[in-house]
Amino acid sequence: MSAITAPGLPEATRLQRDLYLYWSAVARTGGAGLTSRGYVARPALRRLREDLDAGAPTAHALENVSGEADGDAAEAEAPRLLFIRRTLERLGLLRASGEGEQQRLEAAETRMMARYLARPLAERSRMLVRLWVGGGWWPDRLDPRAGLPGLLTPAAPRVAIARRRLIEEIASLAPGEVVPVTLSARPTRATTSTALTHGRAAHRRPAARPSARGAAVPGDEVTPAAFAGPLSWLGAVVWDASEGEWLAGLPGYALREGLPESDAPLELAEAAELVETHGRVVAQSDLTVIAYPPFSGPELLTLDLCASREALSQTARYRLTRAAFSGARDFGWDAAEVARRLERLIGAAPTSSSALPGALRVTLRDWERLASRLRLEQSVTLLETLTPETLDALLADRASAGWGIRRLTPTAATIAPEAAPRVRAWLLRHGCLPALSQEGGAE
Repeated sequence: MSAITAPGLPEATRLQRDLYLYWSAVARTGGAGLTSRGYVARPALRRLREDLDAGAPTAHALENVSGEADGDAAEAEAPRLLFIRRTLERLGLLRASGEGEQQRLEAAETRMMARYLARPLAERSRMLVRLWVGGGWWPDRLDPRAGLPGLLTPAAPRVAIARRRLIEEIASLAPGEVVPVTLSARPTRATTSTALTHGRAAHRRPAARPSARGAAVPGDEVTPAAFAGPLSWLGAVVWDASEGEWLAGLPGYALREGLPESDAPLELAEAAELVETHGRVVAQSDLTVIAYPPFSGPELLTLDLCASREALSQTARYRLTRAAFSGARDFGWDAAEVARRLERLIGAAPTSSSALPGALRVTLRDWERLASRLRLEQSVTLLETLTPETLDALLADRASAGWGIRRLTPTAATIAPEAAPRVRAWLLRHGCLPALSQEGGAE
């Protein structure tokens, strides 16, 4: 079965990519400062925006990743960027620490992000929809003068019901189907410049995309804010500027829980084929890896775990290094696993002519052998001597047979902790003045 395409798939992929890039930027910089009202401070926000914009080389020319034309807007004036941050916090991938002016935004460990991105795209999309439907953490109208609501604040009942009704009705439409005017945001000066009729715009000229600021319509505050904000960012709906109308985006199974039993097997099987697509990835024999846009979250996570990032702009440039490979081993990936994951990104079978270069494979195996020589041990004491001859004499003495000595280098060895007093006595008898460190080692 081939991968499924849907009008909202590019937006859903972009959101997942930006979730990863935001988390990655916070993790690499050691955190981001927060204001007393809970917003990200402008200097940190500027750096975060640069990272996200660099990962979106094909973004709309008049609109950066935050959804605003002003690239230096405060966080409260950049709704999509704020939505990304609050979503990461709600998922537990970012957390605020400290109080007052000392508050900082910190990233969760890499394994948590890896577990999140390992889920199918449809499941991740449903998670985000569910968090938005019942969550008061995302208000329909942002007030820059007020603080942000708590992460666990529930949405008002009428708001949660209205959001759930919108999701259910959109999920019942086929991807690409025109959203009936009764479901979409009613035309106002803040939503669209073209009046909508049922199924078609009243005028054929291109219509401006609705603003994401969520201006309220009397009697219906939820719908316009949802369509121009979270629902379009999630890929649930797509704005067709040429026709001036909203289209259904992702398939229903990517938006709602509780599928009917008759439809569940087929739709769940299709959900496995709803995947993020990424551009070409090329691995070279000089240990460089180049990824071309569009980028995806799982792709960038794999590259960041396997290699060192050198640049992220029109292309993503990485270099395989021994330090990066050591980090991959700490994550649980050996040389074979790193090679397998890189080949999956390249889209080549191990026996294919376009698979990893032989020199790169050899280097990974060499690093694997070198790393396997290093071993962490508990409950041992390190012995260091001034000359190799001293250690030679100790090892040659029959009395040392039961002291658990294992040589590491010409002048270093590990010994059993309980043998340290006897080793010290042996050194004194042979004219060496031993010194004990605070950790209990002897030399």
